Amino acid sequence: MARPCGVAVGADSPGGPLAASAASREDKGSTMTLPASPASPAAPASPPAHRPLATAAAAAGGTKSECTAERSVHTLASTVSFAQLKTLLKAAGDRVHSLLLGSVDGDLVLTLPLDGATPPPPPPASKKRRRDAQAEEVELSVHKLRQAKVSDTLLATAERAILSVLQLRDAQEPDEEVVDAWGLSAATQEEASTRPKLILAARIKPFHAVWLKRLKQALGDDCFADGMITTDPSMASHLELALPTTPATRLAEAEGQKSIILFATVSERPPP
Repeated sequence: MARPCGVAVGADSPGGPLAASAASREDKGSTMTLPASPASPAAPASPPAHRPLATAAAAAGGTKSECTAERSVHTLASTVSFAQLKTLLKAAGDRVHSLLLGSVDGDLVLTLPLDGATPPPPPPASKKRRRDAQAEEVELSVHKLRQAKVSDTLLATAERAILSVLQLRDAQEPDEEVVDAWGLSAATQEEASTRPKLILAARIKPFHAVWLKRLKQALGDDCFADGMITTDPSMASHLELALPTTPATRLAEAEGQKSIILFATVSERPPP
């Protein structure tokens, strides 16, 4: 089979074809552990924000939901589609900006702080030299894919999304970058009818959490329409897209932690 053209750079499931392809490889059946009944004198009633998220997490294949006075925590399936993430964001209601996504002990975990914590303002842009280096790196990678006859519109969308995703920071350490590798995979002519024309991939380091709403905003509507997040590293090899790893990431993964890898179909919307 012909190999897709790709570049990588380091530092029944809802959804579109990319999400559906991953879902077919996983058993979504699972059970959810809820907090004790509010009727029990030993356990107070769950805050109203918890149960809609627990329901949405279970529908997305979540394995456990727990609630304390400080937070609502949901262990998700190892692979979750963007469509399912949108449902989780909607379930958060007016607390949507406080949803955190990260990996804990190898599991994909969604957390909603119940103390009213909200994300701080986005940090100022990184130093000019660093920003220029990233922009040049992205531009070079995009240029290579023009040889695969990917449209300029798709490539411009991918370039914008990559630069925005690279600006994401850790929820607890606002100066800490969270993306340690990214890549683009373009379909060959033979694959054009069986997979998206262009897929963006990025890896979020272990031990880091991101504000889910900001991740969605960074990808934009053109790249959050179809895709998935996963802690299953075999997904990248399935696309024949090797994302490089940093020594810190390799060490964390050797100790049982897992990175979060996102795959997004780069969409080409018609001009307004």
